[in-house]
Amino acid sequence: MRCSCILTDLLVKKGWDWFSINRRLFRKWNNQIAMSTELTVQQVLDAVNTGLGLKTFAPVMKRVAAAVSGPKPDNKSLKDLIWCDTALAMNLLRAANRQGQYDDPVVDIDGAIERVGTQTLRNLALSTEFIDIVHGDEKATSEYDMLNWMWERSLFNATSAGVIAEKLSAENKDHFHTLGLLLNIGAHFLLNNFTEQYLPVLDRWRTEGGLLSDHEQHAIGIDHTLVGHHLAKTWNLGPIFEQVIRDHHKADIDQSDDPTMKILCLANHASDIFFIASRVGSIEKIIDVVKQNINIDSETLANLLQRISLEADRYSYNVSSGATAISSINLLRIINTELGRATLTYDQMVHELKQAMKKAETLAIRLEDANKKLREAANIDPLTKIYNRRFFEEFLSWNFNRSKRYKTTLGCMMIDIDNFKRFNDTYGHLTGDRILQGVAEVLRNNLRGTDVLSRFGGEEFIILLPETPPSSVCFTAKKLHKAILETSFPVDDKSLSVTVSIGYHCYSGNEGQNIPEPKSLVKYADANMYRAKVNGRNQVWPSNADDLTS
Repeated sequence: MRCSCILTDLLVKKGWDWFSINRRLFRKWNNQIAMSTELTVQQVLDAVNTGLGLKTFAPVMKRVAAAVSGPKPDNKSLKDLIWCDTALAMNLLRAANRQGQYDDPVVDIDGAIERVGTQTLRNLALSTEFIDIVHGDEKATSEYDMLNWMWERSLFNATSAGVIAEKLSAENKDHFHTLGLLLNIGAHFLLNNFTEQYLPVLDRWRTEGGLLSDHEQHAIGIDHTLVGHHLAKTWNLGPIFEQVIRDHHKADIDQSDDPTMKILCLANHASDIFFIASRVGSIEKIIDVVKQNINIDSETLANLLQRISLEADRYSYNVSSGATAISSINLLRIINTELGRATLTYDQMVHELKQAMKKAETLAIRLEDANKKLREAANIDPLTKIYNRRFFEEFLSWNFNRSKRYKTTLGCMMIDIDNFKRFNDTYGHLTGDRILQGVAEVLRNNLRGTDVLSRFGGEEFIILLPETPPSSVCFTAKKLHKAILETSFPVDDKSLSVTVSIGYHCYSGNEGQNIPEPKSLVKYADANMYRAKVNGRNQVWPSNADDLTS
């Protein structure tokens, strides 16, 4: 017995018949609507690139208004509506996959809702464009009926994809539901934005049969799968959406190794059984394709198709019931009111954000000030207000490595105040502290900005002179020695003076030079300073840079 006969018998036994199942197939349509202007491929692509989207119809928006209005919005009902409506789902996914804002694309409705949040979800739903029926206008009624038919078919695609995915034990049924809902976004886009030109193409396809893409290519030079693929790419939906939207209509399911593509192709074929009148003559072929790829018998297939139809009808009923009493004028009022509330909420959020930013800026200033004080505490000698030994050693290491790499000179100078212990014993430690501060000030005022002056310990100072040849280091040492010798330090009612002994050394970056590490440079400078002490203090050693030896 032929497959269609078996399937028919099974459905009749369950209280069904082909006319009740295919009630959508035998609606009356206006088949002759003339195109007012010729549509070009460039017009379609320009519309995609300029950001035009999809529209839903009034019953959906009435349910949206009922879900979001009032003091306690019904987010669950809103989510259920998005699960049924291509335009709402598309707006949500566009927002959740906004290019430059998110790295990874979201591939299902639940993930998109979690990403954008409930407040944004409500605003997106309320901002969705919709079409309402115009009573007495035969042309507008025909357009509205076609939009409703497209809506029902997309919902059926989504239900079919979810049920088949579950039957084949595929992971994430919700993901397949979302893919099925958006399979024909290209056709939705063309019907929404080029109604006069595209409606005759759909009517001709439903009357004459064949592939919709062939009718589209003949009429406008581009088909809905290519338009949908371009939309998915423009809206950053990700490669999975791009592939299934472009290739789901292909007939060679048996040749496909991609389980996702196979499920979506099967879902599309299942929808053809219920929605395409011209396919009734070849329904056996469609049923065979579904049976072979799911590997089930005729009775199981009948149950599967019955389940798909019942679930789709349940979704459709939930949308069409419950909000029909709202007039179009009241619907617009509700939408404007809720969007106005959203605007006020947004303004309040912006105000609070500005206040938070001001607090953050104040805290950042305080934090920077605290960090500055911490850096000073870690790097600055508290008595003389110049760098301490810890900072000097870090700076020495960095400059030594740089000098070694680029073969530049690096000078180091050790300075010690002569007989400072005796000075302290004579005048006291507080006077000694004032002298240390004064010597540090004289040294700082006679150095370049690139030189690093540090207190090495007690009455010792150390100076690092980057990229300075030996002759210049010697000259600087003598200048510092003379400046301190000629300076009187007023302390209380006295004017005191001190002398210093200075030793210096230079590193040329030469591997052969006997300075293997940064501390060796300090060691040589310190040794030369000791020789200045031994030779009578109050002098620079060596007195001539030519006398430097490693």
